[in-house]
Amino acid sequence: MANYLIGGLVAIILISFVMLAIGKFQAQKFVTVKIGNATVNAELADTEAKQIRGLMFRDSLAKDGGMLFDFKRDGRHGIWMMNMSMPIDIVWLDGDKRVVSVEENAPPCGALLICKSYSPESNDRYVLEVAAGYAKKHGIRKGTKASFDIGG
Repeated sequence: MANYLIGGLVAIILISFVMLAIGKFQAQKFVTVKIGNATVNAELADTEAKQIRGLMFRDSLAKDGGMLFDFKRDGRHGIWMMNMSMPIDIVWLDGDKRVVSVEENAPPCGALLICKSYSPESNDRYVLEVAAGYAKKHGIRKGTKASFDIGG
């Protein structure tokens, strides 16, 4: 039984690293997100590979930069802080682009498999990741409306 568990964990880790590598080499797309009193130039994570990679292995974000995840369906999409080197604010938005939950100052985690995962209070469709402190500075909280166009 232990061999199956270890084999399964190794397989998951290998698949994750392959997806991370694929995500790194996919073309970057950016979208302008207006939220609160701010405008974020967000990299669009619209594929599974890009969503798995997220902001891993990055040292910083531009002052008004971030990443917008489009999960293309409603659900409670958790964010895992594995291989992050900086704290971030995580903003979950529903299908109407209204904030349903905010996690401020989520700390980085470099340890494999023991990193904390953050989840929204209710269903979401999009997640916006920005530098720690950004949500507070720009008045982003539950109920704040965002606008952006990610195309078809």
